[in-house]
Amino acid sequence: MKPILMILMVAVVAGCTVRIPPGGAPKFGTIFDGMRSAKPDPVPEQKPLPPIDTGLVQRESDSCGADNMGHLVGQPEGMMRTVRTKGRYRVITPNAIVTQEYDSFRLDVHVDADGVIQRFSCG
Repeated sequence: MKPILMILMVAVVAGCTVRIPPGGAPKFGTIFDGMRSAKPDPVPEQKPLPPIDTGLVQRESDSCGADNMGHLVGQPEGMMRTVRTKGRYRVITPNAIVTQEYDSFRLDVHVDADGVIQRFSCG
């Protein structure tokens, strides 16, 4: 049984071999053969990209009216209720936790530990 199996294996392997013709190996084309003679595509004109919109607003000078509040420096914080402001305001005390978002129209009133107004800023 083993000699028959051996002969069968030799026949299968012999059938898988490639015979090279007397002129040499056949030439096979590739997908790039047609591209060798073709001219390259023209490079499209590149336009500059538009500026990136970060969503940030340019800081406006005194958009909250801080320059008009100088007369209140040195006064108690309660004086803020007697003046008219352009918009919202917040009082910031020492060691206070404040939000970090910037609002150019909001007036920040900075007071010391005794509640005396020290300075004004927008934010």
